[in-house]
Amino acid sequence: LEDTRLVANGQADAPPTEQLYVSSGELRLRGGEVSGNTVSSGAVVSVYSALLNVTDVVFRDNVAVDANARGGALRLGCASSCDASLRLAAALRNVTFQNNSAGSGFGGGVYSNSYPGNLSLANCSFLRNRASFGGGLASDEVQVRVRASRFEGNAAAVGGGGVFWTFHDAEAVLVDNATLFADNQADYGPDRATSLMQLQSQHAGSAQGEVSGQVLQSPVTIFLLDFYEQVVT
Repeated sequence: LEDTRLVANGQADAPPTEQLYVSSGELRLRGGEVSGNTVSSGAVVSVYSALLNVTDVVFRDNVAVDANARGGALRLGCASSCDASLRLAAALRNVTFQNNSAGSGFGGGVYSNSYPGNLSLANCSFLRNRASFGGGLASDEVQVRVRASRFEGNAAAVGGGGVFWTFHDAEAVLVDNATLFADNQADYGPDRATSLMQLQSQHAGSAQGEVSGQVLQSPVTIFLLDFYEQVVT
């Protein structure tokens, strides 16, 4: 699709699940605008188990209104059992996500959830997007690679103002040094955050510690930490 405009569709009192839905096959978007749309929970553009290539497209002022929304502008997922034959492969280049919202859900700009699956971002901008987790981008069980991109002014009510991710692999989301994070906000991890990854204890007792098997005589504080060793709140 070349220079496509998907603008001002959906009503806040009875929004559709999504505006554009693709399952399997291939979708290419080049140029154009997706703006001012309202959906319930599925993002304005939802792509499942497909090959996706997006270049020079602006996603602006799109809103997913459900409390459990996944993606304000773009949702990437799995159509069924997510086996190797149905994997997601998405590449975004020179794409802007601005002022999109997933309400109290995940991924104000983009939400991705597919295993196996991969998402590549190059020269993309995430500006002033909002969600509870991942104001700009939220990823669950997807390999994400980010190059020379920008996350600025995004906000998350809980974690990951710029990016939030969950995965068993510590290298699930790799961001290069040319990517900029600025003025993002969140309760924890204003730029990047993950779900709970580790527990850390802090003991107020003596430097020698307590005898094994004995009742502790002083408080122990347990901190819940994410991958970046930020306290999960």
